[in-house]
Amino acid sequence: MDAVPHKLAPLPFWKAILIFVATSASVYLGIYHFIPILENRGLTFLSSYLVCFYPTFVILFLLSIILYLLEGNPISWSVFKSRFRLHAVKGKTWIWVACLFAFGITLSLSLSFTAKWLASFPFLAPPNFLPSEINPLKEAIPDSFMGTSVHGQWGYAVAYFLGWFFNIFGEEFLWRGFMLPRQEMNYGKWAWLVHGSLWTGWHFFWKWNIISLLPITLGLSFVVQRTKNTTVAIIAHGLANLIPLIGLVYYILI
Repeated sequence: MDAVPHKLAPLPFWKAILIFVATSASVYLGIYHFIPILENRGLTFLSSYLVCFYPTFVILFLLSIILYLLEGNPISWSVFKSRFRLHAVKGKTWIWVACLFAFGITLSLSLSFTAKWLASFPFLAPPNFLPSEINPLKEAIPDSFMGTSVHGQWGYAVAYFLGWFFNIFGEEFLWRGFMLPRQEMNYGKWAWLVHGSLWTGWHFFWKWNIISLLPITLGLSFVVQRTKNTTVAIIAHGLANLIPLIGLVYYILI
């Protein structure tokens, strides 16, 4: 007889808040506190960003596995896939993936003007050391990526790819794999709205982008709940977050 996931219990709101706030604070601390320290010690912004931004996503990845085990689940790939709803994408589900990616990116880009508006408020303004790719108040520096000349430096691409991997799988395993199914037991058909709102708030470290993030944060949560398939989010989220890596590779090549 095949093993099955341990019976789920509703996720208390305070636990969801705790996980979101603690991990968001870790990213915030890395960006706002440790990046300037490393830059002052001579590292480029891009190197500092890779060192300070992505470790939290490794923590998310590991935390999702730890929480899976703490639920009483066995060390089993088949059970892990079932518990985290890592199903194959087939047939009409691909339409959900395509729509999520296309409409999410299109709507977010159409709302990108709000980032500059929000950044005009002191409380929501990005710190000055952030480059134009992140800071809407800055002009782009020609032939550079995140303010760094990267021509021929493939190490940056390798490091960014590793960061991308843990970013996507860490978030999707923890947020949509572990957390959302248990929130559905609390909030039923509105779980996507609660979950998506919390995930939006989790991005407070990019606070000037909060409005433009809504189509992705809410849309992705809705589609995953509708399809009961975390793989949909992994694909759509992964494709969206590959865009900066493609830009990095372009600047390495030119």
